[in-house]
This record gives sequence, C-alpha cells and structure tokens, in this order.
Amino acid sequence: MAGKLQAVAKTLMWTLAKGVALMLAGWVVSGVCFGVGFWVLSADNGAGFHGAGAGPLGAVLALLVLFVEYPWAMSAIVVGVVGLAVHAVLAQKFLAQCAMSWAWKAGESKFLEPLVERCVAGADRASPGWLTGVVKWGALKANLLGALRKDPESGAFRKWLYGKILGKLRVEDDLPVGREALTGFLVERIRSFMAEIVEPSMTLSGVVMFGQLMLAAVAVLVEGW
Repeated sequence: MAGKLQAVAKTLMWTLAKGVALMLAGWVVSGVCFGVGFWVLSADNGAGFHGAGAGPLGAVLALLVLFVEYPWAMSAIVVGVVGLAVHAVLAQKFLAQCAMSWAWKAGESKFLEPLVERCVAGADRASPGWLTGVVKWGALKANLLGALRKDPESGAFRKWLYGKILGKLRVEDDLPVGREALTGFLVERIRSFMAEIVEPSMTLSGVVMFGQLMLAAVAVLVEGW
C-alpha cells in the first residue's frame, strides 16, 4: 500500500511540475515578446505624439497612433501581456487533462455506472416526472451536475472529474425516456467520450509560444532596423 501511495504521489508531483514548467516557459516567451515590442518603440528617436499627455483621450489617441506607425511592435506588446493569462489557462487545461486521463486509467471507470444511476435518480427526485417527456441535453446536464454536487457517496475529486466530463460531453441525439434507459445511454456515451481522449499534450502551448516568437521576430525585422 505504501509503495502504491508513493507511486501516486510521484505521478501527481511530476504532472504538477510539468504544468508549472509549461506555464513558466510561456511566461518567459511572453516576456520576450513584450520586451521586443517595447525595445522597438523605445528605439524610435522621433518627437512622439504631443497629445499623449492630454488626459485619457490623449492616451487613447497616442495608442492608436502607435498602432498605425508600429503595428508589429504594438501587437507584440499586446500579445506579450495577454500571453501571461493565456499560458496560465493552457497550463491549467493541461493539468486537468492529465488528471482526467490518469484517474480513468487508474480504475475510476468502475465507479461510472453506479454514479450515473445515483445522479439520474437524484435528478428525478428533485423534479418528479420530468423524465417522462421530451428531455433536452442542456436541461439534463444541469440537473445531473446538480445531483452530482449533492451525491453523498462521491468525494471532491470524483465530483470534479465527472463534472468536467459532463461539461465537455456533447449529445446531439434524442435522449431516451426513463431512468434505466437514460442511465445506460449516458454510461455508454461517457465511456465512448473517455476512450477518445488522447494523451495530454503540450502542443497547443508550443504553438502559441512559437507564434509569439515569430511575431517578435517580425517586429524586429520590419520595424526595428
């Protein structure tokens, strides 16, 4: 048991380390992108825009003038600032994908059917009779998420995991009527959805960082010389 817990802790720490490293790498690239844009602007020896100090309106006009004269440099500055938030979100998404994939492979799938049964039953108890008519996926998902949050047999991690799965699940088909049919339908859809999930990837973060670096390079080549 101790060895298993140690392996789990090691996996979690390694995953967290990769997520933090991914975010920090993105922040460094964003800083480079911002710094390059700022350097291009600061290298300008012109007289500047005289209306820049005339209150908020003057500041807005000054920014517009800079965007007209130095579109690449200003874009690099904006992308550098926005990139801080983007890379934090992408790192969080990567960690969530890792947690979902790891938990499912570790045997979480065996809890799926009884959990869905309890959630469907809980949703039916909260709104008696609503499963006897036409059910829309949006309404069903909201009711299932509500029942999941109140499920006494599920811990915080399991509620988070299945909440994420339900949030990402898309159902376009007509939903079956009745607890048993609906439970079987949902279990099958969730299993299919999890089977299609690929290994967590850092590709999207890499593409964003590459784009930032290319923008910085264009700003230097077009406006920095």
